[in-house]
Amino acid sequence: MVRYADLAFYMTEYGGNIIPNEEFQCVITRASTYIKAITFSRVDENNIPEEVKAATCAVAEVIYKAESSTEGEKKSENTDGYSVTYVTEQTDGEIKEVILRKKQYAAAYPHLVLTGLLSRGCSG
Repeated sequence: MVRYADLAFYMTEYGGNIIPNEEFQCVITRASTYIKAITFSRVDENNIPEEVKAATCAVAEVIYKAESSTEGEKKSENTDGYSVTYVTEQTDGEIKEVILRKKQYAAAYPHLVLTGLLSRGCSG
């Protein structure tokens, strides 16, 4: 599996500082898999464009944040009977994975929109 970005690109070119070094390889691999899927495997793995590298870093940060957050922002709290309500991004019936996919696409889109890699049409 080709990783579309490395730690050096993430830290210097992309300016990333959210993903710890020891977790980077795992997260960037998963982000690369996602980018490969939404670009229909059309990325030239021998000459990866800067836009693809940046999109992969953006998606990796989304994945890392989703996995590292243990609880959401508090919406309300009642200390008498200890009742806490957290803000959720989900609507009734919507699962976390759907929210994660939406965030991943939103993170990748600005980097890839002008590349033609998101197009479902044939290129010939």
